[in-house]
Formats: sequence, C-alpha cells, structure tokens
Amino acid sequence: MYKKISYVVLMMLLLLCIITPKEAYAVKGADISTLTTQEETYDVVYRENGVAKDPLTILKNHGMTLARIRLFVNPDTSDDGTKMNLAYVTALAARCKSAGMQVMLTLHYSDTWADPGAQTKPAAWSTLTQEQLVSQVYDYTYSVCNAIKPDYTQIGNEISCGMLWPNGNACEGNWANLRALITAGHNGAKAGGGGTTIVHVAESSAADLKWFFDNLLASSVSFDTIGLSYYPEYHGDIANFDAINTQAKSYGKGAIVCEMADYYTGVAKATEATQAAFVTNVLAINSNAIYWEPCWLWNSPVGYKALFKPISENWQNVEMTLALSSFDNPPLGPIYQAAGAVVSGTGAITPAWPTHQSGDVALLIVESANQAISLSTPAGFAEVTNSPQGTGTAAGTAATRLAVYWKRATTSAEAQPTVADSGDHTIARIITFRGVVASGNPWDVTAGNVASSASTSVSIPGVTTTVANTLVVGIVANGTDTSTAQTSGWTNTNLASLTERVDSNTKSGNGGGFGVATGVKATAGATGNTTATLATSSVQGRMSIALKP
Repeated sequence: MYKKISYVVLMMLLLLCIITPKEAYAVKGADISTLTTQEETYDVVYRENGVAKDPLTILKNHGMTLARIRLFVNPDTSDDGTKMNLAYVTALAARCKSAGMQVMLTLHYSDTWADPGAQTKPAAWSTLTQEQLVSQVYDYTYSVCNAIKPDYTQIGNEISCGMLWPNGNACEGNWANLRALITAGHNGAKAGGGGTTIVHVAESSAADLKWFFDNLLASSVSFDTIGLSYYPEYHGDIANFDAINTQAKSYGKGAIVCEMADYYTGVAKATEATQAAFVTNVLAINSNAIYWEPCWLWNSPVGYKALFKPISENWQNVEMTLALSSFDNPPLGPIYQAAGAVVSGTGAITPAWPTHQSGDVALLIVESANQAISLSTPAGFAEVTNSPQGTGTAAGTAATRLAVYWKRATTSAEAQPTVADSGDHTIARIITFRGVVASGNPWDVTAGNVASSASTSVSIPGVTTTVANTLVVGIVANGTDTSTAQTSGWTNTNLASLTERVDSNTKSGNGGGFGVATGVKATAGATGNTTATLATSSVQGRMSIALKP
C-alpha cells in the first residue's frame, strides 16, 4: 500500500490467522517492514503489560509466526517507508528467522511504492526490451530469494493493473507480457528457494477480481496462490470483501489476505473495539491474513492503522497488548454470520440468502398459523430434527407453527428456496453460520416444545450437548398479529455471549413471527432452558439447535 509520511514514531502488535485444513499453507502474520527503523531511528521501546521486551518475542507470545517484509530494487533510503533495500531486508529477515518466524518477501519490482496506481520500473531496468525484462525479473528474483530464503514470495505488490509498466500493464491489454513476467518471477523464486509464490491484487469488487484472473489465467502462467488486500476505505464493507474473497477462492489456488488494516484513530473515529471487530470479521471470512504495518505510526491526516497505545503519551514507549483478544481468542466453534431479508405473505414466499460463502450453514426459519409448512422448491434445504413445533387451531388467531430447515452452501450464490402457501399466512427468514462441521448434519442435538396457553414468558427447552464449543440457536415462534418486534430479555446463564439475532413479525393474515438468539456452550453438557419475554401474550412454538464445530 502506498504511504508517504512526513513523521514516523513507532509501535507494534500482531495479527492472528489460522489456515483452513484444505489449503497447503499456514499464515499468521503482520507486515513489520518498518520495525528496524522504529527501533534504530526513533528509539522505540516495545512493552507487553508494561514490561519492555523484544517486539518479536511479544508478537510470538500472541501467536505470530510470519513476518511480511517489502523489498525495493534501488530505493531512496531517506524515506522511512521505502528504505527497504536488500541489505535492510536481509538483516530483518534473518532476525525474524532466528526468532522462529516464517518470512514473506514482497517484491515491488520498483525503486519506490508499487500499487494499483503506480508500477514504475526500476530506473536501471527502464531501457530493457520485453525479452530482457523477463530475463532480468528471473535473475533478480532468483538472486534475492537465494539470499533471503523466504517461505513466501509475492511476485509484485497489488498488481491490479499489472506490473512493470508499460510492459506488463494489464489495463492496456498487455496480458501476454504480464504472464511472462509473472512466470519469470515464479520460476526465479522457485530456483532461489523462495517458497510459495503469490500474485497479489487489490481489486475493489468481485467483478474486478474476476476480470483480472479470468484474463490472466486464459493462457499459461505460473504462480501458486492469490493474495488480496482489504482496507474498508478502498474496498467497502465486509460483505463486499466476502464476495471478493469467494471469487478469489473459486480459482482453486486458495487465497491469503496479504494486507489488511483499519483505522484506530482519525477521521474514521475508530476505537480499539471497532478495530478489534474489523479483525474478527476478516478472520471469519479468511483466516489466512496479515495485518499491514502494526508497528508504523505516521503523521497522517486521516488516522493511524497501527495496533498500539502510547504509555503516558510518550510515543517512544509503546504498549503492545492493545485489542489482543481479537487475535488470541479466535472462535473455537460456529459463529453467527448474517440474516437475509424477512419475507411474509398470504401465498408462497421466496426468502433470499444473505451474503455467504461455500461451507456456510443456513437455517431457514418459517412460521405459520399452525398450518402445514412445506417447501415447493427446496433448493437443497432439509428439515431439522424436532421440527415442526405447532399449537392452536389451524388458521386460527391463537395458533402458531415453527418449522426449521437447513442447508450447507456449496457456492457463494445459492438458489433461493420457495415456501409453499400454507393457507393463512407464512413468514420466513434465512440466517447463516460459519465454522460449523463440514459434513453430515450440522447439529449435535436439538429439542422442541410448545406453549399451548398464551403467555408472555418464553422458556425454550434446553439440550445436553456431547461436544465442546457448540453454538446453541434458540427460536421462539408466536401468533401475534403485529409487524413490531416481540422478543426481548433473552437469558441463559449456561450460554456465553447470548445475543438476539432476529425478531420478525408480520400482519399478513392472522399474523405471527419468531425471534432467534444464539449463545456458546463452551463445554459439553446440559444447557438448561433459554428464557425470554414476548411483548404480547401468545401461544408459542419453540426449538433449540446446537450447531457443532
């Protein structure tokens, strides 16, 4: 990422990421390219819980196993952001390896920043022909990889429009040249011991990423995996990044988030909590990720991305334990992901999936006036054990039926199911979860019951889980003729992080709806009942579903 600075001070922290089993690499890391400068030029003292320590030790204490370091060909070493010449990088990489860390080498193939807006050839390469440039890329990549022996090598940095312009400018249609340059870099890295090779782009939409890799892969080209960047100010919200990541993984090469960061202070008005939430959301989508420059504070008009806090406003003393809970405690089991739009009516309805990716598990929750619920177009959904739960005279004003169906996504664009006309009214919504067991039924155990007498008190039956770290989904259906939220006051002392996810009602027909909450059962055993309160007294259909990791 291009960053010009007028003043640098210091700091540092870490990033955590865990590889998914199906991919052949494991990445936990942060870009620490300016670390040497922070220590040597600005006399930074890094502390953990107030105790001064080697920053690499602190990072390792919190799970960091990889350091990403950028390299320029013949840079201006007076600029703190671009002084990373071969001598600087070789020394920093050796230090990281001695500390037991892997190294990712980011080759800019330039004397200065290379990014989507600038891919300037090194001055010494400016007059080379395409054939000579391909040879030079091979020789240079081989030489630096042979000297550093990185575990991962980026063949270019954020090459969304290609690299080494104008020769490899993809936005001008020079795809053949670009393929030759990337392949030369890949081959040079392999010959020099450069490990896994990465083509790193910074596309701002799934469509843009598709354009790039569809064209790049249209003819022979060699590289191992795809690298992404995610900065909310450039790449939009987390749903947009989810779509970009899903598109990247569709090529069968896996994907690493080579750069991600969010502001801590500045115009974004971010806080420790919002920055932690940003990291958590990214890791839920792609657990192979690298936080960009957590140690580097620059005098920016828009804010800082570093993961730090000063000690007594003295920027030469940095506390490195800021927001570490996001990194130290990744989810151990399923997590709630998103809810699609609620759909209701007196005829057939077609609920839509929220943004999702392959492997997500969806629950389709449906309520009727205790009339039979069925799927005229199942689209792969199947009914959950102990569904349905209904009570009251069918189509009556004091009646409700709760039905729950499930499906495991195999794409990021699943087809919508259609719920058949049940008679009086039907209301439905799809909610998704991530980190659920990858095969078979997604639940460990389920339970259900009804309240045949109207009441505002809700008591959803508990379950006894057989595995640790289940996510218990509690659902209560009601028969109230209103479009306002009905459920509140969720409690269960045996579930951690009990949170309401959905509270939807309709006035279609005699009306009805449902509320949903989730909580974590960290150890196997009895959950006890989950209680809540309805705004209006009603009969109820109730279910608990314990999703297993």
